[in-house]
Amino acid sequence: MIGLPVSRAPDSQRIRDLYSGQYTLRYRLVRDVISDVNHGVNKDVIQILRIWHGKEDKPGL
Repeated sequence: MIGLPVSRAPDSQRIRDLYSGQYTLRYRLVRDVISDVNHGVNKDVIQILRIWHGKEDKPGL
């Protein structure tokens, strides 16, 4: 996993912040199981929750 966990998130190991230059990307990792004829296949999906310019410095965001 890349990025830092968001400590105030309900599931801080799945919601993370990635800092790149002056931008912050908040994303969530979701485990998805795809059913196949013979077996299930796990895959991780990244859901982009928010992108903003500058590091977060306001409480409650």
